[in-house]
Amino acid sequence: MLGRELNKRQLAATGDEEPEAPKEPSRKIAKRATLAAGLPSNALKLRESVLFRPVRAIGSVTDSLPFAASKLGHADFLVASVQRGFQVFETEHLRLVYIGPRLNDKILAMTVVGEAVLT
Repeated sequence: MLGRELNKRQLAATGDEEPEAPKEPSRKIAKRATLAAGLPSNALKLRESVLFRPVRAIGSVTDSLPFAASKLGHADFLVASVQRGFQVFETEHLRLVYIGPRLNDKILAMTVVGEAVLT
C-alpha cells in the first residue's frame, strides 16, 4: 500500500500520470444493474432449463376416456386407452410396459381387475 502511494507521488512530481485501470463493479451492483435493465435473473434461466421440461405426458397420446390405475405388488400402473387399443404405463418412471391388441371398435369403458384389463 505504501509502495503504491510512493509510486504515485513520484509520478506526480515528474509530471507523468499513471493511467488507472477501471474497476469492475461489485457483484451486488452488477446484479442490480441487470435487474434494472430488465434482463432475466439466473433463477428464471434455471426454470427455463431443459432439466425442468416435461419429458413424457400421458395426455398427449390418449383419448378422452379416463385412465385406470392398478397396483401389483410394489409397482403402480396406469392403463390408458388409445383409440381402439390400450397401453399400460409404469407410474414411477412413466415407462410404457405393455401395448394391448387392436380391437374392432373404439374403447368406451375400461377397468383393471388384478392383472386383467377389461374393456
